[in-house]
Amino acid sequence: MEKSASDNTSARTLADKPTRLALAGSIISSPRRQIFKFIKEITAQKRLRRRKLLHLEDEK
Repeated sequence: MEKSASDNTSARTLADKPTRLALAGSIISSPRRQIFKFIKEITAQKRLRRRKLLHLEDEK
């Protein structure tokens, strides 16, 4: 009998990424407009994180 992906993941990795899994689940069941909004939010977060990192490196 072959294992499914959900059987494969351990409880620890699930605990590490609860929000990602929840977001992934909501994306699958959400209409296209919400998916684009989600992608925009993610790119904005990445941009902010990159700016913060650059800013921290500049201070050093």
